[in-house]
Amino acid sequence: MSRLLSALLFLLLTAGTASTQTTVRPCVTVAGGQCQAVTATNPLPTSSTFTPSGTQDVNIAQVLGAAPSLTNPLFVSPATGASFSAVVAGDVASGATDSGNPVKTGGTYFSSRPTFTNGQRGNLQIGTRGSLNVTLCGEDAASCAAVTGGGNDGTTNTFNAQNVSSYGKLWNGSTWDRVPGTTAGAYVAGAVASAATDSGNPVKVGGVYTATAPAFTDGQRANAQVDTTGSKYINSEGRKTTYRASTSVVIAATATDIFTIFGSGTKIVRVTYIRYRAYSTAGGIKTVALIKRSTADTGGTAVALTAIPLDSANAAATAVVNSYTANPTLGSTVGNISTIVLGQAAVTTVTPIDNVEWRFGVQNGQAGVLRGTGQGFVINLLGAATQSGENGYFEVEWTEE
Repeated sequence: MSRLLSALLFLLLTAGTASTQTTVRPCVTVAGGQCQAVTATNPLPTSSTFTPSGTQDVNIAQVLGAAPSLTNPLFVSPATGASFSAVVAGDVASGATDSGNPVKTGGTYFSSRPTFTNGQRGNLQIGTRGSLNVTLCGEDAASCAAVTGGGNDGTTNTFNAQNVSSYGKLWNGSTWDRVPGTTAGAYVAGAVASAATDSGNPVKVGGVYTATAPAFTDGQRANAQVDTTGSKYINSEGRKTTYRASTSVVIAATATDIFTIFGSGTKIVRVTYIRYRAYSTAGGIKTVALIKRSTADTGGTAVALTAIPLDSANAAATAVVNSYTANPTLGSTVGNISTIVLGQAAVTTVTPIDNVEWRFGVQNGQAGVLRGTGQGFVINLLGAATQSGENGYFEVEWTEE
């Protein structure tokens, strides 16, 4: 009883009255009246009340002025140089609604990772910058996932490894490969290489409707464009450099080749359109043939036509287009592409003039392809007698690539 009374009197005398948060250094009176520090072998009595004279109870609430609580705690500190252990418990039970303030926690950095055995307690492990080290484990899993680096292509299938890298990986059916990409960022790649046999499932694609058509610059990536119904916009305008030439000519006597277009030594020429019409003093009819040649005409009186680019940014045309006022020496004939009888109107009448058009590359057909300077298309009048005042008109369109 005397030990308990001495401890309580010590608390009362050292508590102070200015604040309820009082630092107390407890001690216990032992034999000889000396106050010794509280230790495992010299503990503070656990009774919350006592009767010093048998008639009056003195408890901790009387010492502090109120019952101990979160706002009226009892502070206990060890003597200088002594070790002290305390059990810390939360103020809210597990599964209860959360309240109160959180406890700030930390961890320990070890340059060499510790190794624990089953059931041991360990410090939280942190890195040199204070980041918490963690190991990923599935719920109730028997083992945890190892963290691996990016690795190379062809990585074997490891299901219990967590890959950590700046790029993703794709499963190719037997191993993991890095997602193809550039230094600007990864992009989606197909599962089958260009020109390889197709396999797998297609990717569903769509587009974007924009009320005002966008304008892009060279090399930019763009969304597919659709209209308000989701139909895809298709630009039917070609990108091949395109040219046209036209002229009129006085037909030579017993004319043969009167207009020609021959290919290029540096480009592939594709003829898409040829048109011819004629008139004479009295009118009449004339047989006209469109012939393909494998060698160029020579000689005669040739007049070179000016090739007009449909885009001023096009390079200069390389195909050779001529009209003839005197017959040339004819090149080798591959064959007649077309032979027709054409009506010619009289100059003095308003009768509509017949004309003939040849279009190539339509209805899924090929254009008239000319490879090299020897290949060409010509309009030939088959050496028939020339009519009085006979004139011919010629137009041609072609592309070069």
